[in-house]
Amino acid sequence: MNTTINIIKKYYMFFSKYKILFTILIISTILASVTQFMTPLYLGKIIDAIGEKSFLNMKQYIFIVILFFIITMTFSVIETYISSYLQINIQTELEKYLFDKIVNSKIEVLDKLKGPEIINRLEEDTNIISSFYITKLSDYIIEIIKLAISIILIFIISIKLSIIALILVPFNFISTIILSKKLKKIQRLTMTIKDKNRAYIQEIIYGYREVKSLVIENEVSIDFNKNIDMMKNLSLKQTIFTTISNSVSSISSFSINLILVVYSGWLIINGNLTLGEFVAFNSYIAYFLSSIKTMWNIPIDIQLLEISDDRVSEIIEYEIEELKLQADNNDIRGAIRFEDVNFKYNNMNKLAINCLNIEIENNKLTALIGENGAGKTTILNLLTRFYCNYSGSIFIGEKDIKEFNLKDFRKNITYIQQSTFLFNKSIKDNLKLGIDDISNEEIIIACKEVNIHNYIESLPNKYDTIIDNNGKILSGGQKQKLAIVRGLLRKTPIFLFDEINKGLDFESSRKLMSIIKCLSKRNTVVMISHNKNIFDEADTIIYLKDGAIINE
Repeated sequence: MNTTINIIKKYYMFFSKYKILFTILIISTILASVTQFMTPLYLGKIIDAIGEKSFLNMKQYIFIVILFFIITMTFSVIETYISSYLQINIQTELEKYLFDKIVNSKIEVLDKLKGPEIINRLEEDTNIISSFYITKLSDYIIEIIKLAISIILIFIISIKLSIIALILVPFNFISTIILSKKLKKIQRLTMTIKDKNRAYIQEIIYGYREVKSLVIENEVSIDFNKNIDMMKNLSLKQTIFTTISNSVSSISSFSINLILVVYSGWLIINGNLTLGEFVAFNSYIAYFLSSIKTMWNIPIDIQLLEISDDRVSEIIEYEIEELKLQADNNDIRGAIRFEDVNFKYNNMNKLAINCLNIEIENNKLTALIGENGAGKTTILNLLTRFYCNYSGSIFIGEKDIKEFNLKDFRKNITYIQQSTFLFNKSIKDNLKLGIDDISNEEIIIACKEVNIHNYIESLPNKYDTIIDNNGKILSGGQKQKLAIVRGLLRKTPIFLFDEINKGLDFESSRKLMSIIKCLSKRNTVVMISHNKNIFDEADTIIYLKDGAIINE
């Protein structure tokens, strides 16, 4: 119970501003329930009026029933609309909050994330949480009220019949109590496997070329079938448990109703109960059983809530980057210096950077060369402050990079990685990302400078051409050129290139190197590669091995 209360408090911020609407929802639901509850009583009176052949009473009771129906429908419509409105809005705000948390999290957190798992948490778990707040909580309140009213009314109608009903009711819910813990385990495992299966599907979709080239269609199908069979078996197991629970509940309900009908018949025959009272009593017992069943399902609802809360809480607790440090950011220029820098990744025991001392000259092209694991990419990751848990110091000019405002600092660096990522937007919109104010003319001048303008003009929609599927209409070299254009438009003083020549033919690579060499005349450029021959025009070459400088 305490856990559930803590969960409710945790998400209070998302629905606190809807308190008035939530109050209207509760009032509407209560009024709809109360008027609905009165209907069976007057339906019973109509039946008794028919038996007494009192047409006047019958007309009055019919009018009251119609009035109750109109009131119930009016408040039900209000309840349905407000409930949907609140749930949609709260889920949307929760999704926005979580997404903002994700994109502002530290790189070491993002490194561990799996796309489909995050999608499930953003969509399905937020739906469960918002539904619990709006639909479930209001339902619980209403069911408690229904429970209380139905107990009062059945005792008013017949004390003896009510006592027998209350003695028999607990037998209807034994199966729910027994199976609830087993269902929780199955539900948690189902969510985990669902995340895993989505991740696998995404992996295969993105890697379909490798699947085809390696001729492993059969192997990936077998792996997928194993995952989907696990899902199937869990779903079947859950269905079995639910069916058993429902069957036991149905048998219990049938037995209880049969006993009540027999005893009611005996009371009617002996003149202790009217037919109308029996009809009303049956309706209120149905309400009573429905409320009890809803109340008994609360543990299952809470189990789902706790599972979703665990998964969402992980995101809420992500450590975010400090973007608003106070500092003077007017001069992010000058030579770059690493002084006694040591660094290792969280999942590694070995140092990725080992007591590194290097200087990268301002407005020069510096080449970093080394085999895999030499620390080249790690140096760029540290320069962009993707990771800050290193020892030693990194300076730009005379200032430690940790002193700069992180957001402004990154706006002054263009980091072009081996696989340039392009968004599902137009070419123009991709180039304008992260730039507050830029004209079409400036975009065209920059594209001409890196020799990509003519290609863009040859496309049917030119600069408005939509880049989908991460730029499949573009070659590797064209993607790199667009990334360089983006950097030119941002007017960054520092450019970092990570293996961008990889996969390019000789001519494309030569042209790209010519562009980079021109850039280095007015910008600080750091470029890394395995290939020593690429850097004939580099001003400085730094050889690395195991995170340290070597002489070569």
